[in-house]
Amino acid sequence: MTQDDIEAMMDKIEEAMKNGQTELAQQMLQALQQMMNNLQMAQPGQGQPGQGEQTMNQMGDMIGDQQSLADRSFDQMRRDQGQHSDQGGTQRGHEGEQNGAQGDDPGDDPGQIARDQQQLQELLDQLRNNLPGSAGQETQDALDEANRAMDDAVEALREGDTRRAVDDQVRALDALREGRN
Repeated sequence: MTQDDIEAMMDKIEEAMKNGQTELAQQMLQALQQMMNNLQMAQPGQGQPGQGEQTMNQMGDMIGDQQSLADRSFDQMRRDQGQHSDQGGTQRGHEGEQNGAQGDDPGDDPGQIARDQQQLQELLDQLRNNLPGSAGQETQDALDEANRAMDDAVEALREGDTRRAVDDQVRALDALREGRN
């Protein structure tokens, strides 16, 4: 429906009113009002977020989740380094181990982080497959890079190489941020 269509309908309503056809004018006005409501519902950004806005929100959530995974991997890397230094048997190392163990999440081993990273990667795959047509090539390239980096992080975590996993997770984080811009 174009602006001309609306104006033509308004002219007909006005003409019906002038000719005393108030019931006809009322029906036409209700029909116009219904069409306007339908048009408003069909336009994104009117109350409900459009697909592009929804994609940006999902990417924002992914950035937060990826940051959390990188933090967990970094914490695991520090714990791993602490265990290696504890093998020297120094008293100070044992105290650090005892103090550090209090805050550790027992389910937060590299295997669990790898599984969580893989779940996030699957969400990214869904997002990539459902990108709106308005997403530019730069966004697609950035999300492809994020996907590769997440895949590398999963592999590193499965091998127990938390240092490499952190590097890959930071790479994924940077790519997600680039894709969101």
